[in-house]
Amino acid sequence: GYQPGIANCLMYLGMALFYQGQPARAEDLLAESVPLLRDAQDVWALGRALLGLGRVALQRGEPARAMGLLQESLRLARERRDRGQMVEGVETIAFVAGLRGHHEPAARLLGAAEVQ
Repeated sequence: GYQPGIANCLMYLGMALFYQGQPARAEDLLAESVPLLRDAQDVWALGRALLGLGRVALQRGEPARAMGLLQESLRLARERRDRGQMVEGVETIAFVAGLRGHHEPAARLLGAAEVQ
């Protein structure tokens, strides 16, 4: 019944499933983890879960939804000065921009992520 632990397990399992090519199952677990992580005030894991959900949305061809999730994840990473998560977020946002036909901003974002 330890909610923070359950929330983290859901996030890690969701990310693992995403990387194993099971986005639907990943999305279910990540979405379940988000309110628990908010309640636990675990902003690192919340940022990871939102990044994962953004990647699932991107993979599903939902760039507007992906952008909202990724922007929140990036905001949390910036507040914590988590460079690794910031780079992942910026790279993924660049892919969203590219899908939307914004190629020049996408290239700039990828360049910024590379510098970090």
